[in-house]
Amino acid sequence: MSRKLIILIAVLEISLFLFLRFYNIQNSLFFFNDMGRDSLVLLKWQQSKIPPLLGPQTSVLPFNQSALYYYLIFPFYLLSNQSPLSHLYTNATLYIICFVAGLFLLKKHHRLQISLLTVFFLISIHPQHILQSRFVWNPSFVTPFIFISLYSLLLLLRQPKNHLYWLFSLSLAVANSLSFSLIPFLIAINLFAFFKLKNKTKLIFTFTVSHLLANSPTLAFELRHHFILVKSILKQGIVPQKGIALSQKIANLADFTFNTNQAKLILFIFMLLIIYLGLKTKTKPLKNIALISLLSIFIGLVTPISILSHYVFAYIALVILNISLLPQKISLFLLIPITLLYLHPHKLQNYTKNASRTYQQMSSCYQKYCQNQNKAIYVSTQSNFHPFHNGPEHRYILKLSGCQVLDIETGSNQTDLMAVIIDGGDYQHNITQYYELDLFGPSTIINQLICQDNLKLITLKKTDKINQ
Repeated sequence: MSRKLIILIAVLEISLFLFLRFYNIQNSLFFFNDMGRDSLVLLKWQQSKIPPLLGPQTSVLPFNQSALYYYLIFPFYLLSNQSPLSHLYTNATLYIICFVAGLFLLKKHHRLQISLLTVFFLISIHPQHILQSRFVWNPSFVTPFIFISLYSLLLLLRQPKNHLYWLFSLSLAVANSLSFSLIPFLIAINLFAFFKLKNKTKLIFTFTVSHLLANSPTLAFELRHHFILVKSILKQGIVPQKGIALSQKIANLADFTFNTNQAKLILFIFMLLIIYLGLKTKTKPLKNIALISLLSIFIGLVTPISILSHYVFAYIALVILNISLLPQKISLFLLIPITLLYLHPHKLQNYTKNASRTYQQMSSCYQKYCQNQNKAIYVSTQSNFHPFHNGPEHRYILKLSGCQVLDIETGSNQTDLMAVIIDGGDYQHNITQYYELDLFGPSTIINQLICQDNLKLITLKKTDKINQ
C-alpha cells in the first residue's frame, strides 16, 4: 500500500471517527453524574490554582484512580471556557494524536501500519467506543495506551531496544492508573512479556518506575494523609460485586465486546479462533496477541469482579488487534459484516438522538433560578434514571449560573435552604426520603420553578428556621 493511499485512508477514518462522535452532540449530550463530578473538580482547580492529587474513586475498591485523569482533561477545560464538551475534545484529540503518531512510528513496519489502519477504523465504528466517546467517563481514555503497549511489545519482540521498554511500561502504567479495570489485562501482558523478553531486569525496572510516576500524585496524597486510602482498603476490602457468576460474566463480556444479538456465539467462535492461532499460526505477531488474549480473558473471568460496559476496553482492543493481524484478505472480508452491523441506521440514530434534557436547557433554567436566589443553598436530586441524590452535574451548573452552592455532606447547618432538582423523577414533600433530605431535616416548600416537564426546582426551607 502506497504512502499516499495510507494518508488518504487515515484522513477518511479520522473524518468518520469525528462524525460519529460529534454529530448533533450539543443536543444529544447527556450531562450526567460522573461528568458533573469531574467538572466540579476542574472548576475547583481553576479557582484555587491547586491541582487535585486524586482521580475519581473506583466502584470496586475504596481507592482512587490517579489524578492523571484530571490532568488530561484540564487543558481542554480551560481552552473551551468550561465547556461540557471538554471531556469529549480531550478524548477525541488523544485518540487521533496516538493514531497519527502510531502511523508515523510504524512506517518501517508496513504490516503493523496496515494493522493500525484497521484498528482505528474498528475503534471508530465500535458501539461501545462511540457511546463512551459521546458520553465520556474515566475508562474512555485508556484504549490508545492499551494499543501503544501492545504494538510496542510486538516491536520489542523483534528489536529489544531501550526506548521500547520504556514505551511499553509507561503506556501500561498510564492505562492502569486511569482505570484499575485493566488489571486482568495488565497481569496477562506482563506475564507474557516476562517469559518472552530476555532482559527481565530492564522490564521490571521500567515497569516499577513507570507505575510510580503515573501514580505519583496518589503517592503524594498518601504520604500527606498517612496512607488513608491503603488503610481503607485493608479495613473495607473489595466492594461487594453483583453479577460475578461465570455465566453472567461470559454473557456481559460477549454483549459489551461484540454488541450484537449473537454475541455469545461470536465469543465462542472467537475463543476457538484464538486458541487455534495461539497453537498453529506461524505469524508471530498474531500468535503472540492470541496468547495474550486467551490469558487476559481467562484472568478476567476468574477474578471476582463484575464485567461492566466500561470494563471491557482491553478485551475489545485485543479482539480488534487479532482481526487486524489476520491475513489481509481475511481481515478485509471480516470488515464487511462488521461495518454493516455497527453502522446500521438504527444504531446511528440511537447515538445521535436528542437527550431528555440538554446542558443548554439546564443552564438556561438554572440561570433564571440563581437570578432570584441570593442565599446559599444545598442541592439534592430526585431522578428516575439513576439512584444518586447528590447531583454533582446540577451542583456544577448551578455554581456556573451564579448560585452559592454548599455541600450538605460537610455540614448540614451552613444554610437553611435546599434546592431539590426533580430530574425526570417524582418528588412528594414529606413522603420522598433519601440521605440528603434526612441531613437537611424538617422543611417546607417556599417556591417552585418548572423549566420543562422533566426538569423542576423546588426550594425547601428548614421548618425550625421558619418558626424562629
